[in-house]
Amino acid sequence: MSFVLYLRRTLELTIVMVTHDLDTLSRTCDRVAVLVDGKVIVDTLPRSRITSTRGYVNISTDRARPTRGRNREKRWKREARYAVVGLFAIATIVLAFGFVWWYSDASDRREYARYEIHFFGSVSGLAQGSPVRYLGVDVGRVERLQVDPNNPRRVKIVVEIDSSAPISGATEARLGLLGLTGLLFIDLREDPKRVASTPLVQGDRYPVIRARKGDIEAFLERLPDAITRAAKVMERVEKLLNQENIDAVGKSLANIREATGELPALIAQRLDARGRAQTNCH
Repeated sequence: MSFVLYLRRTLELTIVMVTHDLDTLSRTCDRVAVLVDGKVIVDTLPRSRITSTRGYVNISTDRARPTRGRNREKRWKREARYAVVGLFAIATIVLAFGFVWWYSDASDRREYARYEIHFFGSVSGLAQGSPVRYLGVDVGRVERLQVDPNNPRRVKIVVEIDSSAPISGATEARLGLLGLTGLLFIDLREDPKRVASTPLVQGDRYPVIRARKGDIEAFLERLPDAITRAAKVMERVEKLLNQENIDAVGKSLANIREATGELPALIAQRLDARGRAQTNCH
C-alpha cells in the first residue's frame, strides 16, 4: 500500500480503490463512497468514522460534519464568485450609461436661447449637432438646418446658444473648418463696425444672427475656378511634353553633345595654326 501512495504522490495519479478493508480506506483514500445494491448511500471523507456491523455501514455523525461544512464553504465561495461577476457586470453597465449620459450632454445644466442664421450657398460639412463657438469657445450647437422654402439659394439654420453668451446686434456668424476633418462649425464674433445695442432682426420664429461670408465660403466659391485653371495648366504641360517635343529635345541634346565633343580638336587646330603663323612672321 505504501507503494501505491508513492505512485500517487510522484505521478500525481488518481487511484480508484475497491475494497472491504475500512482501515485501508481511511489511511489511503481522500474520499470514500459506500455502495449498497449498486447505489451510493454514503459519500464522505475517509477521516469519518466508518464501521461495519453485520453487513450494515455505520458512520459517526460527529466526524461527518466537517464534510458538510466544507461543502457549505465551497458553495459560499462559488456564490461569492458569482456575486463578483454580477457586481462587475452592473458596474460596467452603470459606467456605460454614465458615459452616454455625459456624451449626450444630459448633464449640461446651461440655459439655451434659439437663434436663426441664414447662409447663402453650400454648407456641406455642417450637420445637426455641429458646434457653435464664440471666439473659439464652445457656446452651443446646431439644432436643425434646412433649405429655406422661400429662397432656394439660402440655408436656414436654427442654433441653440448659451444664454450667457454676449449675443448682440453686432454679432456675426461665419463658417469655420474643424482641423483637417472637413467638418464645419459656426464661428461667432463681434463686428467692430456695427453697434452692439442694435436689436436683432426677428426671423420666422427666432431672432436672426447676421451671417457673413468667411474664408471657407470664399475658398469654396473660388475652388471651381481654381480647378479649371489647374486643368488648363496640366493640359498645356501635357502638350509641351508630348512625344514629338521630347524627341526634338533629345536630338538637340545629341547635337550639343556632338559639337562639344569636336570642340577640343578645333581649339587645338586653331592654336597650332596661330603658332605657325607667328613662326613665319619671325
